[in-house]
Amino acid sequence: MKLKLTWLLTLFMAFVMQFSFAQEKTVTGTVTTVDDGLPLPGASVIVKGTSRGQQTDFDGKFAIKVNQGDVIIVSYVGMESAEVTIGAGNTYNVGLKLDNALDEVVVVGYGSESREKVGTATSLIKTEEINNIAIGNVTQILQGRAAGVRISSGSGQPGADANIIIRGIASIAGAGQQPLYIVDGAPVDNAVFSAINPNDIASVSVLKDAASQSIYGSRGAAGVILVTTKKGKSGKTVIQYSTSTGFSEPGERQFDMMNSRELLEFQRKVNRSTGAGLTDAQIDELAKVNTDWEDAFFRTGSTTTHDLSISGGNDKTVFRTSMGVFSQEGIALRSKLDRYSGSVNISHEVSDKFRINTSLLGSFSRSTFIDSENSITLQNPFAAVYLASPADPLYNEDGGFASGSGLVGANAYEHLVSSDNTTERIRATYTVSGEYDIASFLTAKAFGSVDYRESVNTNYTDPNTEFGRTTTPGNAGDFGASFGRGVVLNGRFSLEYDKSFNDVHDVNFEVFSEFVSDRTEAPFGFGYTVYGLNENVPPGQAAATVSAANLPVIQVTNGTPVNIQSYFARGRYTYDNRYTLTLTWERDESSKFSEANRTAYFWSADVAWNIHNERFLENSGFINSLKLRASAGTVGNQGAIGTFETRTIFGSGQYNGSTTLFPSSPGNSDLKWETVTTYNLGLDYTVWNGRISGAVDVYNSTTSDLFVNQTLSATSGFGTQDINAGEMVNKGIEAEISIIALEDKANDFSFTLFGNIGYNDNEITSLGQVDEFESGTSILREGLAYGTHYIVGWAGVNPANGEPLYLDADGQVTNVFTDDNRLTDYGTYVAPLTGGFGGDIKYKGFYVNTLFTFEKDFSRFNNQTFFQENPNFAQFNQLRIMNTMWENPGDITEVQSSLFPRQFSSKDIEDASYLRWRQLEFGYTVPSKFLENTFIGGIKIYAQAVNLFTWTKWTGFDPEDDNNIASYEYPTARTYTLGMNFTF
Repeated sequence: MKLKLTWLLTLFMAFVMQFSFAQEKTVTGTVTTVDDGLPLPGASVIVKGTSRGQQTDFDGKFAIKVNQGDVIIVSYVGMESAEVTIGAGNTYNVGLKLDNALDEVVVVGYGSESREKVGTATSLIKTEEINNIAIGNVTQILQGRAAGVRISSGSGQPGADANIIIRGIASIAGAGQQPLYIVDGAPVDNAVFSAINPNDIASVSVLKDAASQSIYGSRGAAGVILVTTKKGKSGKTVIQYSTSTGFSEPGERQFDMMNSRELLEFQRKVNRSTGAGLTDAQIDELAKVNTDWEDAFFRTGSTTTHDLSISGGNDKTVFRTSMGVFSQEGIALRSKLDRYSGSVNISHEVSDKFRINTSLLGSFSRSTFIDSENSITLQNPFAAVYLASPADPLYNEDGGFASGSGLVGANAYEHLVSSDNTTERIRATYTVSGEYDIASFLTAKAFGSVDYRESVNTNYTDPNTEFGRTTTPGNAGDFGASFGRGVVLNGRFSLEYDKSFNDVHDVNFEVFSEFVSDRTEAPFGFGYTVYGLNENVPPGQAAATVSAANLPVIQVTNGTPVNIQSYFARGRYTYDNRYTLTLTWERDESSKFSEANRTAYFWSADVAWNIHNERFLENSGFINSLKLRASAGTVGNQGAIGTFETRTIFGSGQYNGSTTLFPSSPGNSDLKWETVTTYNLGLDYTVWNGRISGAVDVYNSTTSDLFVNQTLSATSGFGTQDINAGEMVNKGIEAEISIIALEDKANDFSFTLFGNIGYNDNEITSLGQVDEFESGTSILREGLAYGTHYIVGWAGVNPANGEPLYLDADGQVTNVFTDDNRLTDYGTYVAPLTGGFGGDIKYKGFYVNTLFTFEKDFSRFNNQTFFQENPNFAQFNQLRIMNTMWENPGDITEVQSSLFPRQFSSKDIEDASYLRWRQLEFGYTVPSKFLENTFIGGIKIYAQAVNLFTWTKWTGFDPEDDNNIASYEYPTARTYTLGMNFTF
């Protein structure tokens, strides 16, 4: 009986095992990144609840035995883990997303660090926020994406640079207001962003407090922007190709112009220009011509991009190389940018102890520009299009241009299409670095870079045009060319000590020596202009027509480099991954200053407390991460002064037929660095299982020893002299937040909201020996913000007699206009409140994302209204509001009688606050299962719109232009793009 029972039990167990093995199967798949579709070698694939697992191979592939119903967990360092339930299928491809947890690695000055150990104020903009946006300049793409960073587009012209202000104006001197730009460790100027391909950028870090900037000593006072380009990954060679095409159109203008009849009748009313003295019948005849100058000068722009990259490598060497073509025609005739860019990044592990890296970013661009942008001249097409009389035709009956004296529209159009303004640029940034491990805890590093730029500009005015016939000297056009070159050389050596003790003590200490030689400020240059051209000679040969009577005007500059020698150190101590202290010290020497003031010292300290690692929060179900940060430090600024400001400069002249030398600039040997001292307190948080994350910062920053251009007594023989005097304070608050409002992982659905806001309060607290300086239409005065308007106040129109009314110095209404009554009651042109917000919806392969940006509580002069709400300029077209001009006693209007002169007053200041719908994108990523039997690894299709709409009270072209006075600048266009990305 026992034997029989044993036999039956054995038979049962064999049956169970046979059934079990019948259910087990081998499934295969590939693990990739969601962002770019690249394979992930070394990813972990484990059957949940067991120890069975493996790592993906060189191509990101895996094969593992499982049972139907099992769950496999796929994970990779720096990525969010994914769980997959095994069904009836045998192939399971998994895409992993980047992990946004607090312990991610972030880029800091001269290196990278775990976010948990960073106590500074830093904003990170990732690759997915930058790539595939059809704008020629990276800085404009960054708008609205980091709290406390104000980015204003200076022009809508293709490839134009934007103006960046981080946490307010840090210097009175304009040249000292721009941040330091670093690309892959190499210092560059902001022009690199019109040369670099956005699709080559992996991330952009904005360093905002002194503790993060002080490692750059005398160069980081206005903030630092670190750009990291994409690198290769080990594994299968991956080829990516993306292309897009689109079109641009002018945005909606906020003002109405007169038509021919209205302008002629207005001219008759004020008895000026063509309409003066005309009869109704004559006006009827002339009004038959009603030229739409916008239609003539504007066009539908176009954009085309092509980008190809190849990346891969093995466990020793990884590489990435790319080539990009960007071509954009602007909405104005002649304006265009063609850019050809390329990059190479190679990292090689020579041995277990020795690693080298090298990168090259290069580009060639050709830009054609409109003339006299942002100025009220009749060669500026954006001025001519609205100043031109609609009663004037563009063409004569014979088909030629109807140009001639006083014919604004045809003259400007003829010049635009017949003449030329072209700039060709070559840009190359090369870096090489190496690291050698002297010991497991000691590493020697070396870095070198060369940033080279070269430009050639040519200008041609056709002698057969009206502008050419009136060019002086010669009255026959002109041809000019200029050549410029700049080089920045950088060399750096460092020694790093990094060691942990007893699993709770983590020490890192690094010492540096660095040399920077910068020819940016005064590059070698050569230029000439030739006048009196032969009208029968083509533009390219115009210079050959020079005669003895019309010799070229030649300008030559010879630059002297600015050299900076630095020695600095940074030390960090972390205890139990809870408390971190970081100290930085720097000694800088600059060739700009005299021997006595050449050396300066800067320092910083920051602490970080990872509260979430404390025991009292270890069981918190709501708080995922919580870090308190505090920092203090100093940074210098020497970029705001010229190379020879400390020295007396001599110029040449003539006296009694002999060449003489005379002092042309007084110099000031006492000049020294401006110094910015900043205190920052911040909190980083992630709560509710990662559904809400963000940061809040408050700061106080003081710039001392301001560079001030002081007016000298006439008896000195000089007009002005730069001195160190005064103090300016910036203090404010910033906040960034990201909210996963809805998430359904089972159905692959998510809805995310994000936003940032920054408020900066700027105040000039001292100006040294005086309490104010006038600066154009603004004033620098103690107690006021930088950029405060200073102008006579407008009080309206007297309904009894139509005379203009103003405010006197006491704020009382007067009919007397005098500059002595200028007031400071009209705000500043630097927006104190800035930010951006948007959302991101994803469902399976589909996605929609959008971005809005805003600036508030600032105002600008609309200089266009001074010319187009002014009967003194009735020969130009006028705004329709001029039809409400005062004519009879009792008329209530804001337009004074033509009997009184139009003055430049606060009437021309407008609220420039705006909310702009910056970006909207729809896209679809084809699931990998549909591509399994093809050679294509991934496909994404998207449609995008940029600068869709702007809500504002501003009546000029664009409220976010970066200067105080709007003067017919190139407006920002609305752009629509369709694109596709392929991975092979």
